[in-house]
Amino acid sequence: MNNVNVSSIFLITVVVLVIAVAAYAILKRIMHLSDSKTSKRQTEETERMNTVSEAVNAYGQPEEVIVADPTRVENSNSVILVYDSKGFLVINGVAVPKEDIIGIDIHNVATPYETASYEIRVKIKSEELPSLSVFTGNSSVFAKDIFEQLSEKLQYRKANM
Repeated sequence: MNNVNVSSIFLITVVVLVIAVAAYAILKRIMHLSDSKTSKRQTEETERMNTVSEAVNAYGQPEEVIVADPTRVENSNSVILVYDSKGFLVINGVAVPKEDIIGIDIHNVATPYETASYEIRVKIKSEELPSLSVFTGNSSVFAKDIFEQLSEKLQYRKANM
């Protein structure tokens, strides 16, 4: 009888831990998708567009659109609008001059309990907003493709300087 009680307590403990880890993973995913990291760093000087339509209304039609997350294409944090002739990009709803971009990289932002989740981080010469992130989904191949497209746009700028 004692072994049965110990076994049932152990099983209940394992079930509670699994539920807690799953709840943590779900909450972290929700927070990531709402892009709370970059919204905390937003300042009054930084004008952030919430949708692609707002950015197009403010800056005109982009010369190119890099779609980072096809499932959320109208959100400003899922596309990169390229304005080559004007010399800037709209990344996560923020207009960034190309010369202010100092680096880009790919990050897997998932916890060990989640499937892979990638984003492109763009480092900027700004103290109030040192980086912007664009969520690219769960495919490392797709994240690499977006990284290469963005790198190509920035290499073009450097080649013409």
